[in-house]
Amino acid sequence: MRLSVAPWIASSLLVAGCSTSPTGGPTVAAKGAPAPGAAGIELLTDDLGITHVYGPTDAAVFYGAGYSMARDRLFQMELMRRRALGTSAEVFGKAALKEDIGARAFAFARLGQQDFAAARVAVPEEAALVEAWARGVNQRIDEVRDGRAPRPYGLGDGPGELGFVPEPWTPEHAFAIGKLLNFGLSNTLDHELLASVLLKLAPDFARKVPISLPAEDDFSTPRTTAPTDRESVAPPLVTADQRNAAEALEHLARSAGPWSFASESGFSNNWAVAGALTDNGRPLLAGDPHQQATNPVRLWPLHMHSAAHGGTLDVAGFAFVGPPTVQLGHNARVAWTATTAYPDIMDMWEVGVIGTKAWIAGRLVDVVPRKERVRVRREGEPYGRNDEETITLRDVPGYGILLPDEFLPFPAFLLLSLGKNAVLFNWEGFAPSREALAYLRMDRARNVDELEAAIDTIEVGAQNFVGADAKSITYRVGARVPDRGRPGARPMPWRILSGDNPAHFWTGAHLDASRLPRDRDPARGYLYT
Repeated sequence: MRLSVAPWIASSLLVAGCSTSPTGGPTVAAKGAPAPGAAGIELLTDDLGITHVYGPTDAAVFYGAGYSMARDRLFQMELMRRRALGTSAEVFGKAALKEDIGARAFAFARLGQQDFAAARVAVPEEAALVEAWARGVNQRIDEVRDGRAPRPYGLGDGPGELGFVPEPWTPEHAFAIGKLLNFGLSNTLDHELLASVLLKLAPDFARKVPISLPAEDDFSTPRTTAPTDRESVAPPLVTADQRNAAEALEHLARSAGPWSFASESGFSNNWAVAGALTDNGRPLLAGDPHQQATNPVRLWPLHMHSAAHGGTLDVAGFAFVGPPTVQLGHNARVAWTATTAYPDIMDMWEVGVIGTKAWIAGRLVDVVPRKERVRVRREGEPYGRNDEETITLRDVPGYGILLPDEFLPFPAFLLLSLGKNAVLFNWEGFAPSREALAYLRMDRARNVDELEAAIDTIEVGAQNFVGADAKSITYRVGARVPDRGRPGARPMPWRILSGDNPAHFWTGAHLDASRLPRDRDPARGYLYT
C-alpha cells in the first residue's frame, strides 16, 4: 500500500538525517533540534490511518511509537493513567472518588514502580526501551504545552472539556497501566462477591441458577480423549430455566453498585489451521478479541520497524492505549492473537480485625495502615481547584490487602459470618511480574518456539494465545496460578473462604507449566479458543 503523509501530521514529523521515506516520498523535518532519541526517526501514516514508525534502532522506534500514541490518543492516555494512579477525582470530582479509592487500595502505582525496578535489574536493555517510549510521549506533551501542537479535544478549555495539559510521563506509569489492564484480565471478584452473598442469602441458589461454578474440567481446545486426572467436584444439576436465571443474575450484577466489576456479556475467538490443510502449505490464523466499540477504541494500530538498520523490530498490529509494544499482531515470521483465559489467581477470605491485628489462619498478623491523600475537584470549578480527602487503606504483608468498605458492592454483613468484620483479598499481581516485557519478546520472536517462550513469561494477564509461523501452529497460556492442592479436598475458591483454616491459604507454590492449557501442531490440524 502506498504510504502517504497526512497534512495534519506533517508539521510534527520527527525526522532528522533522512531525506526520503522508504517509499521515496518526501519527509518533513521537526521544528527545532530533535529531542534525545529522535534522530533518524520517520513517521508515516498510511491510507488506513495506521502509523508506521521507522528508525535506526529499537530505542528510536520506541521513542517514535510513544510520540505517535500521544499525538493520536493523549486524552485517552491521560484518562488511563489517572485510572491506574487513582487520580481521576482530581479532574472528575466526587463522582470518581470511589474509583480512586479502589486504584489506591490495589496500589497499581506502587506495583508499576516495582515492576519497572525489577525490569531495570533483570533486563536493563528492555527497560531502557520503555524509557525511550516515555521520552517520546513527553516530547508530544512539550509540543502541546508550548503551543507547537494543539491540545487534543478533551484537554482543551471548551465546554465539557477538562482544561489542562498532562504532566510528563515516566516508565512507571506505563507499567502501572499494564498492571491495571492485567487486573481486568484476571478479575474474578465480581463473580465471587456475587456468589458469596447469594449463597449466604439463599443456600440452595447454586442448584437453581447457573452461576459460574467449576462444574468439570474444561479445555479451550477439545481433546480426543477425556483427561484421566480429573479432580474437580461437580455441583448438583441445574433444574431451573437457565435462560431466565442467567438474565436475573446479570441484572443483579449490573445493579450491585458502583464498585461491582460485572462486565457486559461478550466473547472472543481465535483459531489456526495447519499448513497441511491449506492450498499453499502455510498455516492460516485469525482472531477477534471482541473489544467493546468504545469511542475512542481501546486499541491503537501500529507498525514499528528498525530491522532495515540492524534493529530487531519489524512488527505490526494493535497496542492497548497506555503501555508500549504491540500486544496483538505479527512480525515478518510469526503471528499471534488472543482470547481471555481467566485463570483463578484471586481469592478472598473473611477475617476478624482488631486495630492493627488480624486473626488469620489461627494466628495474629500485622495490619499496616496506609494513608493516602486524594485530590477532589470542586464541583463547577476549573481544573486545579481541589479539596483533599485522606483515606486509610490496610495492607496485610504476606497475605494481601483488606478490601475497603467503599469497594464492596454489598454491605459487609451480607458477606461475612458472625465474628468476622473484614474481607482479605490476595492477587498474584501484587508480586512483581514480567508480562509488560513479554510482549516485546513476542514482537521480536523469530519462530513459534520463541513465541512460546515469550508467552511463558506472562504471569498475571493470562490469555489464550494462538500463534503460527510458516511451519507450526500453537496454543499456549502463560500464568502464575496458585497451586491450591486437590480441589475436592477443600472448598472451591469461587466464594469468600474462611480465614480461620490455614489450608485455605496460598502456600507460595504454583501450578507447573505442564498443567496449563497448551497444544502444538495437533494431528487434527487446527486449534481454536
